[in-house]
Amino acid sequence: MGPLGGFVVSRCERNFSVMARKPWSFKEDRRLMELAKSSTSLEEAAKLLGRSPDAIKRMALRLGLSLKSKGPKKG
Repeated sequence: MGPLGGFVVSRCERNFSVMARKPWSFKEDRRLMELAKSSTSLEEAAKLLGRSPDAIKRMALRLGLSLKSKGPKKG
């Protein structure tokens, strides 16, 4: 196989690993619900659950939950 073939394979493998998502367990769903109820920030929930903030946002949306971001305060 030539150098181009190797490049295409490594590029596909890289994209696959980035797109792979770990399924959420029932226990994680419940934990996210508890964190949202206790007004935990999006970033803190991400740290506690070992997930990205985007993953937390997506699951919160699916579960009908609201989490606030700890963004910079205006004033």
